[in-house]
Amino acid sequence: MFYKTVLDHADQMKIPADERNLYRNALIAKIKSASSQVYTYFKQVRYTDDATRVVTRQTLYTHCLDYVAMWPTFNPDLYPVSADLEQTRVLSSPITGPTTNGAPHGPFSDGLGFDSHLELTNISYWQGDRVDYVNQNFQNGSSISGGSGNGGTRHDVPSSRANPIASAWLNVPENNYQFFQYQMYNTPIDYTKPQNPFLAPPGHKLHRLYLASDPSFGGRVGNSMALFIQDSIFPENIIGKVDTDLGVTRIKGIPFEKSPSTSTFTYNSEPLNGAEAVKLGVGQSLALPITNVATGSYEVRIRYASTTAATIFINLDVGGGHPIYKTVVLPATSINDSTGIEGANGTYALFKIQAADIPAGNFNVYVTNVNGANLFLDRIEFVRAGPSGSGNADDIPDTPFDLTNTIPQTIWKGNNTNNHLTSLNGVVTTDTVVNIALRLQGSFVGNSKYYSKGSFDFVRDYGSDIQYLQFDEITLAAAAWGAEVKGTIRGQVNISAKSFNTEEDLATITQVVNTLFITDTQLAPTATDYWIDQVYLKVKALSDDMFGEEKDKLRQRVARAKQINMMKNKLVGSSFQSVTHWQFSSDVALLADNPLFAGKYVVLPPSTYPDTRPSYAYQKVDESKLKPYTRYIVRGFIGQAQDLALMVSRYGKEIDTTLTVPYQEALPVSPGSEIYEQEYTQEEMKRLEGIADALNKITNQCWWLLK
Repeated sequence: MFYKTVLDHADQMKIPADERNLYRNALIAKIKSASSQVYTYFKQVRYTDDATRVVTRQTLYTHCLDYVAMWPTFNPDLYPVSADLEQTRVLSSPITGPTTNGAPHGPFSDGLGFDSHLELTNISYWQGDRVDYVNQNFQNGSSISGGSGNGGTRHDVPSSRANPIASAWLNVPENNYQFFQYQMYNTPIDYTKPQNPFLAPPGHKLHRLYLASDPSFGGRVGNSMALFIQDSIFPENIIGKVDTDLGVTRIKGIPFEKSPSTSTFTYNSEPLNGAEAVKLGVGQSLALPITNVATGSYEVRIRYASTTAATIFINLDVGGGHPIYKTVVLPATSINDSTGIEGANGTYALFKIQAADIPAGNFNVYVTNVNGANLFLDRIEFVRAGPSGSGNADDIPDTPFDLTNTIPQTIWKGNNTNNHLTSLNGVVTTDTVVNIALRLQGSFVGNSKYYSKGSFDFVRDYGSDIQYLQFDEITLAAAAWGAEVKGTIRGQVNISAKSFNTEEDLATITQVVNTLFITDTQLAPTATDYWIDQVYLKVKALSDDMFGEEKDKLRQRVARAKQINMMKNKLVGSSFQSVTHWQFSSDVALLADNPLFAGKYVVLPPSTYPDTRPSYAYQKVDESKLKPYTRYIVRGFIGQAQDLALMVSRYGKEIDTTLTVPYQEALPVSPGSEIYEQEYTQEEMKRLEGIADALNKITNQCWWLLK
């Protein structure tokens, strides 16, 4: 932690670059060596009995191994921002509920692990003097039961995300009587028998019960074992969420163990990974369903172990498109790799597949082992790539490349096609010639740069030939057919929006601002909140040097339009600058990193269980704010939606409609008055007009970006 703390505060401590590099190298080496020491100790631990095994194992995981699994994310080269790595490893209780007459129980499988499709919703048990039958219900409609029947009295224990069942166990304290007991996550135990319960570790919940029958009592429930998972683990896999405390999109790591595929995989324990590894046999495929809450460019990479080179085919299917669809050769991972972590099944390392534009919504990742006898998959990671807006710098982390012939490799990809003034600095490569090119939507737009054989530590700023070019990708390629280029590149893309600096630009933007108003106190019908924000971006792009005074006056006019619109609006915080008056479902994300919007926006992810757990956002308007005999217009901006239910209700459902809006990329800011909002026909607009009343409720299984 010392090395990481120093690097995190290097700017405040004014540590020079060469010294930072020493700390960086020391940290990377320490991650590897310390992980190896912990794993060596873990393998030496011995257990005298089942109870000791369980307690020791839980302590090792919750106090040590779970932290070790996060150590690789301290590497600043691989994880420049914070990471959210799901840990699906399962902990167990001792075997509880043995009968006093010593009746045997069946063996419990060592392969008991995480089931991605199971989320407990209820446990029913039938009990008389013994527990006759136990049935576990899960959100996907499946159930797991044990026992001889349903004699005795039925009892139900509901489990929810707000208050899940933390633990459950069977007690036989005396005279062969048996009791089913449980502990809720947010509720203390109100009654226990003399035999001590075995509770879940802090921060855990019950995943499921493993039940065995007791032949001495006619096959009724005999022994049981509880399986626990972390309380943050759910069946759905979501990427693109913003860390509201840090203001960045966290790197998301999803274990391949969460694949719901029905193929017969081998799951192998990996204590240092926080999840079991999937051994994908030759010809086997797995599928991983994922939900993206923020359209953008993501670097996709895989963490795996393999003693030999393995060929895989990876397909990222977004439904109507395949941002990634190719064969990839994963090199053998070596114990000598400076960043690789040695585990039970080999050395685990990260491999970058490519950067890809992934739209908001549901998609699937398919991975097939084409040729790799010893391929162990740990997790897939998504790293938000590209700029988050104009006027910032986007780092290119250390990117290894192995180029053959003239096939380009992407090293940077932006999430929009705005005009940029860009330079690529601090590039480090080795060996022969490298071709660095700028591209827009796959087509070459920037002059190629060739360099002589050898290494170089610095690439000069590009010259005036690419000032204000539109591009969204930087690629590397060998300069000649048959050449081989290997090395590492790092750099920084300095991004700034094009500035409007002509008299014609000023006149056009001034006219656009004026069209917001009918009078100084009345807005034009076309002056929606979204369009006012777009006009502000145009004013913001005016050159300060050329039109400083005019720009300030136009900015005040736009601010006045915004103020008038807010006063007319019956919703509080309609642009989500404040969410105090909004009510959201727990899965709704508030974001502020999308070129379609000038500020904050909300995302309603598609619900895994739309009938019982829809995604929603609503606001109640106080009756006193509404005037009698007055028509109100309901309007908003939707960046993308599928089957979005829009409802406005007072006495009934004055508006009850479903909207679908296809995704479109943001267009570059221009001085003109074009509106690239989703336009509706006159008939569709009539469906959206009505009396805006006490409840504006939006709820459905849908993708929704509203401004």
